[in-house]
Amino acid sequence: MEEAPLGFLVKHDLGKASGGLFNLEQDLHHLEVHFGPTANFAPDATTMVGILPATIANISGRIPAVGSFQVDSVTPGFVRVVAVDRAGNKSNPSEAAPCSPRRLKDEYIDSLTVSKITAGTISTTWLLAGEIKTAESGARVEMTSEGLRQYNTDGILTVDIASDGNVMVSGEYQTDTAGARIAINPGGARHEEIRFYGDNGVNAARIFSNATAPYGFLRIEGADYTPARGYMYVATDYISMHYGEPPNATDQTANFIYVDDVGVHIRGDRLADDPWIALEDTHVQVLTSNTVRLRVSDSGVKIADDLELNGIMFGGPWIESGGTGRRAGVLNSGKFDNEIWFSWSGPGSIFRIWVDGTNVVSLPAGFYNVN
Repeated sequence: MEEAPLGFLVKHDLGKASGGLFNLEQDLHHLEVHFGPTANFAPDATTMVGILPATIANISGRIPAVGSFQVDSVTPGFVRVVAVDRAGNKSNPSEAAPCSPRRLKDEYIDSLTVSKITAGTISTTWLLAGEIKTAESGARVEMTSEGLRQYNTDGILTVDIASDGNVMVSGEYQTDTAGARIAINPGGARHEEIRFYGDNGVNAARIFSNATAPYGFLRIEGADYTPARGYMYVATDYISMHYGEPPNATDQTANFIYVDDVGVHIRGDRLADDPWIALEDTHVQVLTSNTVRLRVSDSGVKIADDLELNGIMFGGPWIESGGTGRRAGVLNSGKFDNEIWFSWSGPGSIFRIWVDGTNVVSLPAGFYNVN
């Protein structure tokens, strides 16, 4: 029968050299265990006999770090430990503790303190442990006093439920498997996305961002609906609201309102030849086929040359008609039926044309007041 190996058991209450228990720094990662012949030996790579796992979980749970270590001789010696933090920084060695190696046997054990259990099943009412892992690497679950973590087969952290209440979940998250629900980062989505499903569990409104755009934007979109839906963009330099065909549709038709640092634009749809209204800083204008038809500003009103005016009355500032010096004043003023004024250089040079049903009469240049 093979003899049990020689070694010794280490139990550390994780207290500082200055005194106290379980008060080491919270970034503690493990303890190096060193065995030497004298009390003042200097720990180095040749004296290290193993590593004793010890973390914040042990400190906060007041769980001693315990482990057994093998040596080649029964000659008594001394043990010193060195604390190592997560960054790899090492503390000064501890005071030396005398040690007499012995055979490490496990028969007739009533109370057991071990560093590792490699086989069998633990059946217990409760289990107090500093760290629980389902594996050392790859797909696994880890539980410590810091929280619960889950890793995929590539060893990448996918779920992190921290003890401070913060939660990180990588992949799709749903509030239910069918019907009315919220889905975060759903499978198949092109961008980071949140979907809101109704009772039918099919048509979903959604919010998503486009990280590939130069500055990124947020899009809010109504549920799938034929023939149209509402949607909204929120970007760093504009906000727009739309109703119509979904984006990237063949005809690109959608009514929309567009707001940026220039002003507000209201359009019938996104096609270039459709009419739209621009409310900007110094003026308001109406356009068709990207041509200004009507422009209103502090300096007056401008009407395009080819605009038809039927039965319209204009008051206030002069109404420009195509260029400086040519102005149309009033159509159908009310003083006479079917009349129009013309001026070439201002109020001092005017003539009027009206139709009385039988004749067309032209007056010589001069001022005519219709008020």
